[in-house]
Amino acid sequence: MPRNAQEIFRGGLNGMGLALLVFFLMNPFFMVASVSNSPFSRPNIGIRAGTSSNWCGYAAVSSVSSPADGFVDSVTGDWVIPTLTPNSSQSTYVATWVGIDGFSDGTVEQIGTEQDCVNGVQENYAWIEFYPGPSRMTGLTVNTGDSFTASVAYEGGNLFTLSITDLTTGQSYSRTRSANAQRQSAEWVVEAPSSTQGVLPLANFSEVNFTDAQFTDNNGTTYAIDGLGSGTYAAINLNDPNGGTANPSALTDSAYPNGPSSFSVAYGAPAGIHDVGITNVTPSKTIVGQGYPLDTVVTAADLGDYSETFNVTLYANTLPIASTNVTLSAGSSTNIALSGNTTGVAYGNYTISAYAWPVPDETNTTNNNCTGSSVIVSIPGDLNGDFKVNSLDVAIMGRAFGSTPNSANWNPNADIDDNGIVNMVDVAILARHYGQQV
Repeated sequence: MPRNAQEIFRGGLNGMGLALLVFFLMNPFFMVASVSNSPFSRPNIGIRAGTSSNWCGYAAVSSVSSPADGFVDSVTGDWVIPTLTPNSSQSTYVATWVGIDGFSDGTVEQIGTEQDCVNGVQENYAWIEFYPGPSRMTGLTVNTGDSFTASVAYEGGNLFTLSITDLTTGQSYSRTRSANAQRQSAEWVVEAPSSTQGVLPLANFSEVNFTDAQFTDNNGTTYAIDGLGSGTYAAINLNDPNGGTANPSALTDSAYPNGPSSFSVAYGAPAGIHDVGITNVTPSKTIVGQGYPLDTVVTAADLGDYSETFNVTLYANTLPIASTNVTLSAGSSTNIALSGNTTGVAYGNYTISAYAWPVPDETNTTNNNCTGSSVIVSIPGDLNGDFKVNSLDVAIMGRAFGSTPNSANWNPNADIDDNGIVNMVDVAILARHYGQQV
């Protein structure tokens, strides 16, 4: 359960997703926490194929392909509050719960615990939620290593009773509320909670063991999770978009088919990522004579976890004008001097950009392209960009004559042949084209 108002909580699955709007109202039944600015989100969770962006565990239904309304009357399960391993670079989160609905419809009646690791410190909470309503804290003190049992039971007439007990301390909480629910599925879930940015980083948690996991159908018969056979339950693997994973073990049934079931959920550390990019593009000139080089400094970066060799290509609009391969170690960057070939490039104004070609297994390509300033390709000797070579350009050449990059009067546009000095060679080039215009 979230730490405080406008914080993180669980929600419905599939098309509805999680419309997370978390706040705590002061009332006689729920604890109120201080306000923070952590908001809500609607991650899309596809689990019919067995993989979710934030759920891991099992769901039981009348039929996975066509779940029936009114199928589930109650669900129960036990677990122990896991120990979290802090992440040095970010806060991480994980919730454990049992519930009815959410596998195939847009409601969830759920109760459980949340374990967050914030600033290297583990924080534990117990919460309930009648999605799409907000999550609320129960007021129970939750300690790492405590054993919990929880249940959700349909009472008839749209009423549900949600109960949770700390078997270690003897604390308990129960609440009966009304909900418009389909009662299509029962769930036992370890979850990566969400915020406005989407699914949050999954905490590195010690193995969670669900025991005494069972449900009753609308005839009052108690079943193991898989007690009704193939096609009536689904294992859900979690692939957090932040990189963490979690996978449920196979079911162990102590009294199949009437339960209870047991299974464990194990955390999988994020795999290393492959990510290269371009962070800066700086052309040396704003005007270049057609056929002469355009020197450009490009900053390439290895933003992933592996050493990479990749191609960097310099473009004038969509026309490639230079290319090179670069090898970088993980987390490093380098400045590359590329000499753009403007031979055959039509006169005009061009946007100069650089592109790092994706490496194998790279998933984030949003940073592979970077745009620099605009550059005019014109007649050699046109130093003011008006596509004419005349006395105005002669005056610019005169002011820059004899200069080098460290000179106060340095003008890179006047260094037509790009040799690092404005001299008689550049004057001769201007003279050959004097009087020309586009």
